[in-house]
Amino acid sequence: MVFNSPKPTVRKNLKQYGKKLNLKTILEETDSTLILKVRDVKLQPIDFIYQYDKLNRWYSTTVEATCDSCFKKQITWDLNKKKMEWTKVNSTQYVSKSSQKLILETNPEKPFSYTIRRSNLNRIQYKKLMAGQQAGVK
Repeated sequence: MVFNSPKPTVRKNLKQYGKKLNLKTILEETDSTLILKVRDVKLQPIDFIYQYDKLNRWYSTTVEATCDSCFKKQITWDLNKKKMEWTKVNSTQYVSKSSQKLILETNPEKPFSYTIRRSNLNRIQYKKLMAGQQAGVK
């Protein structure tokens, strides 16, 4: 998954993704989103939804899987990225190291999906959150 990259860069990477892994993929685009749908007989369907602001700056990616094992495999892959240094702060949220400014959230009401988004936490809020205190994460 690509974070904090401009839309044209992500579009290029997503177009190469299916070819590189020899998978059937569908890439859909709107003004504010890029959606990569993996639809291959070798895998369960999975969608990667990248969202952008009006300046084409990335602000979130949602992963929607169709089964528990697919979900677990993908979220584990993202959480194991060493440069992010994810820390679990509660049952539904992980926070990257402060320099990455990312929050990963699962949604119990929408099984098999999670969202990674840009964080607007300042340094004090980040430290409180990491200390296990309420920091007003929305």
